[in-house]
Amino acid sequence: IRMHSNVRKVIEAVSNTYGDDFFNAITLAMHQIINADYTFIAIIDEKAFNSKTIALVAKGDIVENIEYSLTDTPCANVYQNSVCYYPNNVCSAFPKDQLLIDMKIEAYLGTPIHDSKQKIIGLIVALYEKPIEDNSEVFTLFEVFSGRIAAELERRYYEASLEEKVLSRTLELSTTVEKLQQAQQQLVESEKMAALGGLVAGIAHDVNTPLGIAITTNSIITDEHKQLNGKIAAEKLSIRDMDHYRQTVSNALTMQGENLLRAKQ
Repeated sequence: IRMHSNVRKVIEAVSNTYGDDFFNAITLAMHQIINADYTFIAIIDEKAFNSKTIALVAKGDIVENIEYSLTDTPCANVYQNSVCYYPNNVCSAFPKDQLLIDMKIEAYLGTPIHDSKQKIIGLIVALYEKPIEDNSEVFTLFEVFSGRIAAELERRYYEASLEEKVLSRTLELSTTVEKLQQAQQQLVESEKMAALGGLVAGIAHDVNTPLGIAITTNSIITDEHKQLNGKIAAEKLSIRDMDHYRQTVSNALTMQGENLLRAKQ
């Protein structure tokens, strides 16, 4: 009954939140329930072998995020896809982890966060300045919400990827406009009809750029629709899947509409 009540509290705390607001809200809610001194959600940079928090709560307050190396830390064990639990003397087990020593941490609990392909993309950690005896509630809470956290991380990665595509297309458009202006100047200076061909080609490319983005977003919507139908047919559709579909298609439709209007203009 107590766990059910705690889960409900977290759900209420994060309802209708996305992005940074979601990560801060869920970390703060879990922190208050498990009575940790520090609680954080971190993402992992596999190449650099370090970790960066995206939500960090210290002594009940949301504080500035930090970045740290995974080398010689219990977080490295979590990254190796294992639940990590030290009820006491964690600094003795990891004497080279200066951050834990400086923070005077006694107990450590960490669980990995898996994406939809079961790849580890982050971790949830609770730190205590005093030894702890019962860890079951903490791990249960982390396990219950790790999937929701992973879904939000994947949604954020997808949006970032979409923004990169838009920036790339925008750069192409800027280059096209610059070429168009040069062609126009050449036409005025030389008064040659041959320059008109380059001008027309530039305009065609100018129109093609937003149309290309619209086509890209249409393929995204088509793919999401196909995946949704597949999960419905297999009777495996979850609320998380539906939330992902709604958010992804909403973003894609907005971008598609904006670029079709640009092409029209």
